[in-house]
Amino acid sequence: MSWIEHHQRSEEFASLAEILHRQGELEAAQQNYAIAAAAEIQAINHISPDEPRTLAITVVSSILFRDTP
Repeated sequence: MSWIEHHQRSEEFASLAEILHRQGELEAAQQNYAIAAAAEIQAINHISPDEPRTLAITVVSSILFRDTP
C-alpha cells in the first residue's frame, strides 16, 4: 500500500471513531482510533525524505489518534 492508501484508511477509521465516541461507544471508538494510528504509522514508511511537512503531519496524526480516548 502507498502513503495515500494508508492515510485514507486512517481517516476512515478516525471518522468512524468520532461517530462512535459521540454515540457513547467509547471502547469501540478507542479501538478505531488505535487502528487509525496504526495506519498512519504504516504511512510514515512510505514518505520520501524530501517531504518533511507530510512526515510531520503524519507523525502528529499518529500520536493524536493513539492518545485519543
